Amino acid sequence: MYGNAFAPGAAFDEHIDACREAVTTEEVQESAAMAMKVLIDDEVVVIPLAGTFRLFGASSKVSGFEAHPSGVNQRCGGVTVEE
Repeated sequence: MYGNAFAPGAAFDEHIDACREAVTTEEVQESAAMAMKVLIDDEVVVIPLAGTFRLFGASSKVSGFEAHPSGVNQRCGGVTVEE
């Protein structure tokens, strides 16, 4: 419910929900861009100052890891590490 706590309304919420349900990076990027458009162009409640990116690194002993397409959410179920 993080997005709903401060969002300007239903249009933003719809795009954020689409981000959460997306299964490809392209879908996430498109929905996030539309959400940012609502915040910046339509509602004028946000002025972007910086972007954040999550970087991942793992040794060859780690298997089963896949970065979430949103770049923000991450699940580690199914990740294993060889001894």
